[in-house]
Amino acid sequence: MALSEREQIEQLAKLITAFADAIHDYLLEEIKTGRINRDEARIHFDSETLLRETANSLYIDAASYVVQDLEMAQEELLGVINEAKDKIKNIQKISAFVELVADMLAFVAAVRSATPKEIVSTFKKIRKDIEALE
Repeated sequence: MALSEREQIEQLAKLITAFADAIHDYLLEEIKTGRINRDEARIHFDSETLLRETANSLYIDAASYVVQDLEMAQEELLGVINEAKDKIKNIQKISAFVELVADMLAFVAAVRSATPKEIVSTFKKIRKDIEALE
């Protein structure tokens, strides 16, 4: 089961950090190409920062975020988060970017609450975001 051990929480934290890295790279490219201005980017950089802070919290207190009874495989969970990270660089519409990042923020909040129902619900939203990008 996913997120049922400290090491699994740490794996997720590492992937959330990589997702934040992808946000950063995407925003820099969007600024460079003029698709968004610096003020718009600042708003999104705040989301990146929040994801990094959450990942750090998960690393530090991994044992306290262990989730019981989450009916999902760790590989499935990490696979979708990794796919979301990989999709960021090719997003053409800023609205799709905003939706994906917002859903990722909701997902990490659900993980921090250790509530299986919310984790699954927000995870499904991320999966839908990815499908919409294909």
